[in-house]
Amino acid sequence: MIICSKNSVDISFVIFSTIGDKSIYLHGGRLNDENQDSSLTYNIIQSFNLLKKININYVDLEGVNSPK
Repeated sequence: MIICSKNSVDISFVIFSTIGDKSIYLHGGRLNDENQDSSLTYNIIQSFNLLKKININYVDLEGVNSPK
């Protein structure tokens, strides 16, 4: 889970699962009603960087309910 904080307050999060060299987006959201920031986008980008560092080669952004 990647959490974005501002002034020591958590404001958004994203969760990915990993299996082997593949990853699946599971869930993400803001932790407050304010949607005037880019924290969720920041979290997705940070997640990609982290997944790359742990040798993930495939990311499914449609999530667990993606049609096959």
